[in-house]
Parts: sequence; C-alpha cells; structure tokens
Amino acid sequence: MENLYPRVKNAWRIIALFPTIIISIFGGIGLSALFNHGKIAFDIYLIVEFIVSFIIIYIIALILIGIYYNNFLFDFRKDGIYIEKGIITKKYNTIPYSKIQNVDMRRTIFGLMFGFSELSIQTAGYSANIIVHTRRSMENTRVNTFTTAEGYIPGLAPERAEQLREWLMKKVSK
Repeated sequence: MENLYPRVKNAWRIIALFPTIIISIFGGIGLSALFNHGKIAFDIYLIVEFIVSFIIIYIIALILIGIYYNNFLFDFRKDGIYIEKGIITKKYNTIPYSKIQNVDMRRTIFGLMFGFSELSIQTAGYSANIIVHTRRSMENTRVNTFTTAEGYIPGLAPERAEQLREWLMKKVSK
C-alpha cells in the first residue's frame, strides 16, 4: 500500500487557513456576544477571542489533515486499483483495470508551489454525475452535467504520477 506524497499536507495546511480565518471571525464575534450578554464589544477582548478561536480551529484542522493523509492509501493490485480513504467513514474502492477509460494528471496552483500532482481515473459507465440546473428564464431550463472521476489520488510526486499514468494507460490499452 502506498501513501500520498508528504508535500500535499503542506498545501492542505495552507488551504485550511482560509476557512479557519472565516470561521474564527464568526467564532470571535460569537464568543464576544456570549461573554457580553448578547452584545458584541469591539475591543481587545474581541481580538483575543478571534485569536483563541483561530488557534483552536486550526489545531483541529491540522489534526484532521494528518488523519486524512495517514488514512489515504492506494495500491495497484492484480485485478485493479485499490483506494482506501476516510476519517469518520472509511471508503474502500477497487477500480478494475478493464473499466478504466482515461487517466488524467494535473497540477493545481498548490501542486506547482509544493511540487505534487493529482491523478484522476475515469471509468466506463461511472454514474456519479453532478447535475446543476440553472434558470435562465421562465420558459427554458439549462442543464449542465459535470462528471466526476471514480478514482482520484490527490497527492503524488510528479515523476510518480507520470509513471503511474503511463503504466495505467499501457495496462488498459492491452
């Protein structure tokens, strides 16, 4: 069983900062209202409450990132790709090589900054379509369909991702 590339944790830590800041702002305001009998006091205590909220929430986020990273395992077995992931609910997924249609490798802005790639494995007949309905007018409805990949490995060394992509494409083209 393989684990993800360790650098992906650094990107996840940076990404976790943004929602942590937003939640901490509301947490600081909520704590201020709680300690001041429903009134929000814009004083030094609000800043302290924001900082305390931020530290608590970010520590929880770092713990969850570590657990998710350690619980994300994958393996290339005789019959297919095995992916195991999850924190509260574990998901075990085997993708047969015979069902694989395409393997995409991509590098997001964080992947470029921290030096990792992502693999997206698409299969024949996978039914996880996300349908978004958009109302343009009262008469017609436009439907956009976005297909998600059945297999997704979020953090690999770029060389390893390219090696796996080429190996998988050769394996499925036989």
